[in-house]
Amino acid sequence: MLGDLRGRALVAVVGCFACQLAIGFGYTFSPIMHFVIDDLGWSRAEWSSAVSPRIFVIAMASPLIGALVVRLGARAILVTAVAVLGVCGYALSQIESVGELLLWNLVLGISLVGVGDVVVGHVAVQWVRQRRGLALGLIYVGSNLGGMLLVPLATDLAADSSWREAWRVIGMGTAIVLLPFAAFAVREPRPGEVEEALHETAGAAASPETGAPDLNVKQALRTRSFWILGFVLFSYFAFFMAITDHFVTFLMDEGLTRGAAATAFTQAIGMGLIAKLGYGVIADHLSAKTGALLNTAVFLASSLLCLALPDQPWLGLFILTYGFAAAARDVVYPLIVMHCFGGRYLAQIYGALTVMLLIGGAPGSILAGAASDHFGSYTPAFAVLAALNAVALVALVFVREERVSPA
Repeated sequence: MLGDLRGRALVAVVGCFACQLAIGFGYTFSPIMHFVIDDLGWSRAEWSSAVSPRIFVIAMASPLIGALVVRLGARAILVTAVAVLGVCGYALSQIESVGELLLWNLVLGISLVGVGDVVVGHVAVQWVRQRRGLALGLIYVGSNLGGMLLVPLATDLAADSSWREAWRVIGMGTAIVLLPFAAFAVREPRPGEVEEALHETAGAAASPETGAPDLNVKQALRTRSFWILGFVLFSYFAFFMAITDHFVTFLMDEGLTRGAAATAFTQAIGMGLIAKLGYGVIADHLSAKTGALLNTAVFLASSLLCLALPDQPWLGLFILTYGFAAAARDVVYPLIVMHCFGGRYLAQIYGALTVMLLIGGAPGSILAGAASDHFGSYTPAFAVLAALNAVALVALVFVREERVSPA
């Protein structure tokens, strides 16, 4: 069942999973917010002005980090990112002004990119060929688990001691625990190392690699598949950020209590643990394109269901479809990018595509807020976003393998 996900490849995957736990640090801002603003006398607007720009840094840093992974190797990036995260934890515990929060929040954003999907996904596809979906699912579930562990810890530390102690302990503690994984467990395979492992694996199937030369980011930019995948990611982030920023408020506007609305949102996020592992297994039995089409179709279904909320049983079905598809996208995307362009420059190409977080994410959230203000309802915005996802599904049909086998 594990195929070539064993031996040194398994060690690398476990190391990447550990590094993804660090993303949980980013989730601590929400539970710590009211402790900070009460202590320092800030308004919520001041807090948001310092915290929100992180999305811009993450979007813009992703192509740079992707290029550095190819040039310097994933280990150097992960070690640096984990160490910087520790520095950010200490620095955030010392802030006294909104400007300081803004500065270290932006640095943290770069650090989170360094332990994010682009870097660890690059490592996984270098090591694993037969069970890539499972490997990616195992790795990416780390971000969900990290959030589940660090959010309650941050809340308890801030309540029992102080928010300063919470950030200091979590930031520096996370760095100390995870640095050995980044430094010693993660590395790219040496030439021939994966092929040798495949040959020695009992019952191993033939490698799916075609021998066609992989495309670099400049070559990928000249293909239709790159721009189709970019649009698919644009539509995904537009709906994802609209839901992330407005879902609880939307449900409250429709008559749910704050507690019920928050519970529904938490359940959707919690689906990520099941979705990433489950879809990782499923993806290994599907072609990359079929997997991407299936995931996008489920995501489209969730956006259509959003138009029927909060009526039951539509709310439960929305939580199931949205929670599954939104999280499974982390597994699907590296596979379809590699299918189109090969794995050697995955980090660069995936990083370039991640700019869509800025292009799609921010407007999606703004559109939802503007619709609510102007029409008194989120429905017009959700209808537009559902239409975008429908176009994305149709466009995805025309994605193809862009590599050309040597004559």
